[in-house]
Amino acid sequence: AQHHTIVLAMGWVPLLFMYVRLAIVNASVPSAVKAGLILGLQFLAGHPQTSVYTAVAIGFYCVWEGVVRSAERQQLSELWRNSATLILTGVVGAGVAAVQLLPTVELSRISIRAARPEIESDFIGPLNPIHLIKLVLPNFWGGLHRSDVWYRHDPTETTFYLGITALLLIAIALRFLVRKTLVWAVGAVFFLLLAVADFLYWPRLFYFLAPKLNL
Repeated sequence: AQHHTIVLAMGWVPLLFMYVRLAIVNASVPSAVKAGLILGLQFLAGHPQTSVYTAVAIGFYCVWEGVVRSAERQQLSELWRNSATLILTGVVGAGVAAVQLLPTVELSRISIRAARPEIESDFIGPLNPIHLIKLVLPNFWGGLHRSDVWYRHDPTETTFYLGITALLLIAIALRFLVRKTLVWAVGAVFFLLLAVADFLYWPRLFYFLAPKLNL
């Protein structure tokens, strides 16, 4: 409830992915432009971190579709076309959000988070794999409903209980997984591995190659 800007930004993700897919499947420039407009609106919603993560996810999706389609047709044209779609979406999105980009950069230098590095050490960092148990047992270490906390290294930012219904729906989706929807399962594993970067080696290489993401 206290981070409502995250909800406002995430609300644009399904529509954004729909237009990105339409742009790829139909080689549609108007759909790529619409995706860019939505990406810009998402940034203006007020949580730039979410927009960064969304941009990375879109990039992953475009590369995936480009590689799959190029392999099916035995030519690299699809990969280059998808790259152009991604660039166009990013340029349009940056243009829509331009009025807010420079103020956001200025804010990042003068905000209390910039002056208080202990916030990063306390709340911001890689996902500890042991926290995955909270997918099904949100109060495993206590803290909710004023219960006693017996595991000190468990900040509230890592509480991400989905609910049993959501987990059952995911299980059903995996049961009917086909090649066209495999991207979502692979993407979920890929980003989960990136989230636990400090516990593995190759995700660190990813952040080193894309240094702005480590912010």
